[in-house]
Amino acid sequence: MMTAYFTLKNTEKNVLLLEGSRIAHGSTGHNAGQVIAMFEREFHDIVKEFGLEKAADGEKALHSAWILLDEIFQEASLTTPISSFVGYNGYAGVELLIDELKNNALRREAGIQTMPIYIADHIKDIEKIPNEYRSLYQMIPHKDILSLLETEDSQYIAVTSQKKAVVNSALMVDELVGYLLNKYKGRFQLAEHTSVNEVVLENHMVLLKTITNRKDGKDEKVYDVNCKKIVLCTNGFGRVRITNNSGKDIDTAFHQSVQGAIGYMSGYLEELNRQPAGLSYYDKEFLRSYNGKDAYHEAPYFYVTRRPYEIEKEERHNLICIGGPEVLLGDTRKYLREYEFNKKMGEKISEFVKQAYKKIQGEHFQYKFQWHGLLCYTPGGIRLIGPDPKNKNLLYNLGCNGVGIIPSIYGGMKISKILAGEEFPPSIFDPKDL
Repeated sequence: MMTAYFTLKNTEKNVLLLEGSRIAHGSTGHNAGQVIAMFEREFHDIVKEFGLEKAADGEKALHSAWILLDEIFQEASLTTPISSFVGYNGYAGVELLIDELKNNALRREAGIQTMPIYIADHIKDIEKIPNEYRSLYQMIPHKDILSLLETEDSQYIAVTSQKKAVVNSALMVDELVGYLLNKYKGRFQLAEHTSVNEVVLENHMVLLKTITNRKDGKDEKVYDVNCKKIVLCTNGFGRVRITNNSGKDIDTAFHQSVQGAIGYMSGYLEELNRQPAGLSYYDKEFLRSYNGKDAYHEAPYFYVTRRPYEIEKEERHNLICIGGPEVLLGDTRKYLREYEFNKKMGEKISEFVKQAYKKIQGEHFQYKFQWHGLLCYTPGGIRLIGPDPKNKNLLYNLGCNGVGIIPSIYGGMKISKILAGEEFPPSIFDPKDL
């Protein structure tokens, strides 16, 4: 939707959005709605691959999407509630902070914003932190650390902070659809329940083979769609065959460029008596159960969001969502949204809740929702934004990488400018010829 929005705004092109299911009914419709400008990969690791200048430019690019998000809400007059605030990430040991300190040292060298880091002033193993990082953190009372994290679990001895927001992202996207259909009549069309099975790339055009997959009893129909360019923004890559009649084969490289993961979350409702929040917890037991860092160069963590929820029984509530556990899925075709919720993943969330997030405990506490969603991860943990090197008629704005909203906004803006003819210098987001 962000790609469609910016393309319609910044070009004169006609846009057809093809959706295999219904808009915002995938991971977007089953998430906590956390908005954050970050990579699921350490900044120092990105610097190692791309160099300091490109890594810093990439991080600044993500942060620029905060302004774009505000502009979207203002221009489209969106009424979906959105709340921004300072969010906190807790760490159960100074060892886990070394990566953040490395990141901050490089950010400072590049002249970009560093992330505030606070460490409890009672810990004895502060000597584990190299002296070169001494100016990159501040010592504060342990009780203040726990207060920021809304926990009584004393294992958390350090915290970082950064700008975050929460929004019902499915409702936001749905509302944006209505705005685009109304404002760009004749230029914007939407086809839901329409899957793209094959993409045939020619020199000056693209042919799409599509099929309707309605579940209302109507007959399925096959359509051919002719277009000038195609932008892929999907998690279901295994279902799309790509034939390049104007260059080298793309299929193999394309299908190897993504990896699926099923993310699990649980949610419950409480009284509307606390402000919106976004919190993350790097828990020692959780780290051990995942055997250190995951496939995306990032230590696994639990996250908690709190935001206003729709009226139920004539009362407003806060929706609290807790997530973190993921199961890697090499072939995204194996995922079905109808699968039952994995009990083991639910138990991991419940163990965390009992240990760390005690404020939700109560005699009659129970989860209101439990769900899973398919996430798309690129091999480098960085979103792919731009044209395919083998055929410029195929472009990408894809790769949730666990953090989707802000990167998708920046990606949509960049894609629109590429389609308008603007040229960009090489970046960390460029699709590679594998």
